[in-house]
Amino acid sequence: MDENQINNLPEDKPKKDTLFKVFLILSFVYSGLGILNNIIILIWKNDILFLLEKVIPNGADSLEYKALSEMTTTFVAVNALTSALALVGAIFMWNLRKLGFHFFVIAQILFYFMVLYLQPGGNIFSVLIITIVFIYIYASNLKKMS
Repeated sequence: MDENQINNLPEDKPKKDTLFKVFLILSFVYSGLGILNNIIILIWKNDILFLLEKVIPNGADSLEYKALSEMTTTFVAVNALTSALALVGAIFMWNLRKLGFHFFVIAQILFYFMVLYLQPGGNIFSVLIITIVFIYIYASNLKKMS
């Protein structure tokens, strides 16, 4: 009996490299916080606007107040769904499943179309660069996925 059989380890199971793991963990955190943030906005948007307007000095003049007041329920709900799809994709990729890569890319495409059509004037260029880097790192690991 060889050592792999004794330890019940498959010999040919691909391993995730460190950079891939780091990017997946960042995707878990970012997507999870995106889901939480959008749920909070869906539930307490009016209360948050009230606090910004009435409690915080000059809160009604802040960029946060303007951005939050312009967010539609559709925008927030779709944003939560794209975050959830990206999270599911990251979980699948952690388990080395190619389907996760496709979920992640679809979530990113939906997010950008959503910003362009539901939030006109939104600045997506800087986020687009970061997303391209994530997709590149994930795509470079596709051959390890099944």
